[in-house]
Amino acid sequence: MLLLESWPETVMATLTSRGLLWNTMIALSTGIFEETITRGLLFSVFLQAGHRHQWRLKFTQATIFSSLIFGTLHLTNLGPGNVESVLQQVFYTFVLGVLLSILRVTTNTLFWPIGLHFLIDWQPDIATSQGPPSADWWVIGTIFSVILIVGLIYLIKFDRADERRQVSLSH
Repeated sequence: MLLLESWPETVMATLTSRGLLWNTMIALSTGIFEETITRGLLFSVFLQAGHRHQWRLKFTQATIFSSLIFGTLHLTNLGPGNVESVLQQVFYTFVLGVLLSILRVTTNTLFWPIGLHFLIDWQPDIATSQGPPSADWWVIGTIFSVILIVGLIYLIKFDRADERRQVSLSH
C-alpha cells in the first residue's frame, strides 16, 4: 500500500496534521481491535477446528477463513457513491489479511500484525475519511494477486513442514 502511494509525503502529512493524536489513536485502536478479533480469536478458532477435524493445511485454511472475514468486515465502509472502492478494499484487505496471518504464524505473536496494521491505517485523514478512493482494478488485481500467491505458497510450505514435524514427534 505504501509503495502505491507517496509514503514519505503521507508520513510527513500525518506527523504535521492537526489531528495527529486523534489519527494515531484511531489507527492504533483499529489495529489492536481488528487484529485481536481476526488474527487472534478467529484464526485460533479455525486453527483449533483444523486440529480437531485433522484438516490438511490447517494453517493455510485458518488463514483463508479468517482473512475472508477480515475482508468482508470492510463492507461496513459502504456508502453512497463508493461501492467500487469498497469492493476493491474488501479484496485487498483479504490479501493483507493473508499477509498479516503469515506474520502471526511466523512470529507466534500479534505484535507484528498489529504494528503493520497500525502503519497501514496511520494516515492524516483517517478520522475524517469517507473511505478509500477507487483505483484501477488491473493495478489492484495484479499487485495483490502476486502477494496472495506468494503468501499461499509460503503457508502451504509452512503447513507441510508442520505436518512432517507432527509425524516425527509421534514416532
